[in-house]
Amino acid sequence: MSDELEQEPMDEFERDLARALRRVEVRSETTAKFLAIAAEARAEHQRTGKMWVRPASGGRLLFLPKPQILLGGTIAAVLVLGLFAGEKVQERRKAEIVARQFEVAMRITGRTLDGVEERVSRAGTRQEKE
Repeated sequence: MSDELEQEPMDEFERDLARALRRVEVRSETTAKFLAIAAEARAEHQRTGKMWVRPASGGRLLFLPKPQILLGGTIAAVLVLGLFAGEKVQERRKAEIVARQFEVAMRITGRTLDGVEERVSRAGTRQEKE
């Protein structure tokens, strides 16, 4: 019995969905009106170059750029990002090299100071003996 109760709302939903998705024939006058509005809007878009166009009949239409234009912009953006990323990688490598050089210089300086300290203490010990 519970299956019947669950099935009934689903059947109602499916009927509503089928009704909403049913093909509706449009009158030829309506089609002609839409096509006229689209032609008017296209002419206005070509004349002004604006993306958003308001036809005289009302409403607003959006004209998207041609895919070729978008493709060129996308390629340019990818190139710029690639150059930026390349610069960052190069800067990071230079910083790593400088850090390694600094580390080596500090080791050399430490060893040199250890040697100098040893010589100074030896020289001080000699003077105390004399």
